[in-house]
Amino acid sequence: MWEGKSEQANYILRYYLPCAPLFDEETIRNRMEGLPEFCVRYQIPAVMLYVDLNPCWYYLPDTPEHTAYYVEVVRQLAVRLREKGISYQLNYQNLFGATDGAADLRNVYRWEMYVDEKGMESGGVACMAGEKFRETAGKKLRMWAATRPDVIWIDDDMRFHNHGTAVKARWQGKHSGRKTDYGCFCPRHMAMYNARMHTSYTREELVTEILEGSARADWMAFTGECMTETARWVEHIIHEVSPETGIAIMTSTPDVHSVEGRHWGDFLESLSGKDMPLLRPYFGPYSESAPKDFFTSYLMFEQLKVNVAGQYRKEFAFYPEIENTRFTRWSKSLAATGYQIMLAAFLGSAGITLSLYDLEGCVLAEEPEYGELLMKLAPFVRTMRSWGLWEWQSDGIALVTAPERAGSPWNMKKVREMDELAQGRMWDTVLVRCGIACRYVTPEHLEETACVALDACTAALLRDEEIRLVLTKGVLLDAGAAGILIRRGFGACLGAEVGESVECVSASELLCTMRHQDNSPVRVPSRIDGGKWSHLLLKGAEELSRLMTPGGREYPGFTEFRNSLGGRVVIYAGNGAVGDGFYTNYRVRLLKGICGRLSGGSSVTVDNGSYMLLCVKKRKNEMALFAANLTADRVDEMMIRVPGKVKSASLTDGNGTGGELEVAGNEIRCRGLNLGLYEGAVIRLQR
Repeated sequence: MWEGKSEQANYILRYYLPCAPLFDEETIRNRMEGLPEFCVRYQIPAVMLYVDLNPCWYYLPDTPEHTAYYVEVVRQLAVRLREKGISYQLNYQNLFGATDGAADLRNVYRWEMYVDEKGMESGGVACMAGEKFRETAGKKLRMWAATRPDVIWIDDDMRFHNHGTAVKARWQGKHSGRKTDYGCFCPRHMAMYNARMHTSYTREELVTEILEGSARADWMAFTGECMTETARWVEHIIHEVSPETGIAIMTSTPDVHSVEGRHWGDFLESLSGKDMPLLRPYFGPYSESAPKDFFTSYLMFEQLKVNVAGQYRKEFAFYPEIENTRFTRWSKSLAATGYQIMLAAFLGSAGITLSLYDLEGCVLAEEPEYGELLMKLAPFVRTMRSWGLWEWQSDGIALVTAPERAGSPWNMKKVREMDELAQGRMWDTVLVRCGIACRYVTPEHLEETACVALDACTAALLRDEEIRLVLTKGVLLDAGAAGILIRRGFGACLGAEVGESVECVSASELLCTMRHQDNSPVRVPSRIDGGKWSHLLLKGAEELSRLMTPGGREYPGFTEFRNSLGGRVVIYAGNGAVGDGFYTNYRVRLLKGICGRLSGGSSVTVDNGSYMLLCVKKRKNEMALFAANLTADRVDEMMIRVPGKVKSASLTDGNGTGGELEVAGNEIRCRGLNLGLYEGAVIRLQR
């Protein structure tokens, strides 16, 4: 099976080859000639071609009749690619369909349709268990497998969520716009579930039981097994025709996969067959609205890696998706694309999949700047690959992830919609935006951590013995997590109780442990919405800050307590929210100090004056740090402090900006970096 080459930058270019009826033969021939030339010129070793998409609507499948024509067109291009030494792969865009876009194409497909929990039937997205669907889709899969691609990348429409069934109702103002669909509730799936559970639920009755919690775990187990069985069907169809073709999968966000019941071990065993699984992780954000949102790429990659490793327990490889469909809502700048390529390389990706051009069959030579970007970053990508960073351990404040516990007895909160179960993480975003390094751990690995951050979403995933273990360490809680621990009987270990919700907005926050240079108190803005913060009642804890209401009343903000188990606990009054104005330099300094104490001095810190993503990897006596600037302010220098004495340090960057390092004890001062927006540098050190 194709895995790319270890000595090269394994770029995989996603490309749509134009075809009839929207394009003429001359255009098709021109694109066939231009694509291999472009790949050779810019040293792109692999191409995945978009297939099985409706020529008029990219988000639904093709018909068998048009597929038969398009297979022959693509077969000609595959020959040209392989003559140039370029890997021929397929991006199987729509096996089931992503969304109908509120169009009714049921008379086109004539197969069983996906039905959401509201009873809304899709106008094109298939039910993955449907007999007519499998007959039609299986025929098309066999056609494409017969072209002998190196890899077939199944897209993320292979999912039990977010098929857009409510989009028309939302446009008409009849629906809130929530992603209502988590599982197919068609008559076939309802009958399958009732037979499995020996029940006789109607759709409405089952949905109520799922939302209230009593049937949630059973439903997630059922949908997970449905996806695994479908993966087994896909593998059989493809490998029956082309045994040497690898089968890869695109993913969505990790918590959403947990709620839809996906078990990565069973799913990947079924989909990949004898081969090592290849995954194309969601590497958002998909659009460029706020640069500081680009920490999302790191969080999604790392959480998914930990989830897959915990359930699959064998080798697998990531090829993250850099989405940049030009001149659409999904487009990004060259600089943002370069940042994501650098980050993907630092995280140890085996390769990078690139959606850099529009989906209408563009002339690649008209936009050479992207090819030049890939060439510029190729040496950096190769260097990161040579370090073997995939095997290094990520380091930082521990964030809990437990995909198999989304429906656990500890997580039985009632919800109005299923997507609420995939929401509620707070510290992930807050800490990373403050430039604090974080990593994900499953509950089985909590023993290895020095400091854990819990919110209401993640505290609900832990068993009592795991909570007790966490409380012997450093632990950062929001009010929601503290409330859960108190209800579970651990209130004496927190130093504070969670009182009533404060129903008005907070106005400002007094940072009790800080003073200005003239010794005046430090008060910073803090606009937490009413109902999203709580009155903390001190029971031995020290106040680190105080939140004030518009009426002048003050409540504890951050509290700190050393408990009888030997652990140190910090609680923040926010409940799933920190409010506008949180990310001031003063509060960032406060939070970095808190995390330093909670981790017992074992964490890496970086002093800088801007939003900066900090990723840390380590093995034995080595560390590697990736620091990227996520603001328009240039970063010229920064001070890095690490646990232990630094013997030596070196700087690698993909921007050509250079810089110098000064090492003294456990400190590394970086000067002359000149990092602009989305630019980053890697510091590798020996301790």
